[in-house]
Amino acid sequence: PVQVLTTPTNIEFIYNDFTSAPYDTIPGQIFVPVMGLTTGNIANQFLCVGDTIQVPYTASGGFNPSNIFAAELSAANGSFATPTVIGTVNDTVSGFVAAVIPSVPSGSGYRIRVTSSSPAIVGADNGSDLTISNIQVSVNAAICDGESILLGGALQTTAGGYVDTLTAGNGCDSVV
Repeated sequence: PVQVLTTPTNIEFIYNDFTSAPYDTIPGQIFVPVMGLTTGNIANQFLCVGDTIQVPYTASGGFNPSNIFAAELSAANGSFATPTVIGTVNDTVSGFVAAVIPSVPSGSGYRIRVTSSSPAIVGADNGSDLTISNIQVSVNAAICDGESILLGGALQTTAGGYVDTLTAGNGCDSVV
């Protein structure tokens, strides 16, 4: 026969990595939390190398205090076969991962996802393609006496080296 207890009894659940799972007891019921991790929408769909972004994520269930949430960038075709970690945060609840777009080839099929370390969970990606621009512009110009070049918003007529920042149509800057 089964004996029903009227007071909660602690039951310990163990993850595959042998860490204890959180639990709750109610007389006559056992509650086992379902672990979940989802990546939110990225506010800006057009990004440039070097941009800093906030990657939103929603975490459900109990994550261990040593947990690290990591934002990962896919390849230009959306594949996570060899993801690039672009930011991390030590946390146990939903929030944001501050991330920096690394130097990658320009492309329009990038995705970002968030993973956790304890327990190890791979969240779904952000759900839409991101465009990353990696435009490298360099100008090597020499001017002689009597010549000029338009740089820095002004006509330069003195021989020498100049630095200028150009803004592309998508908002990315290039220093030349």
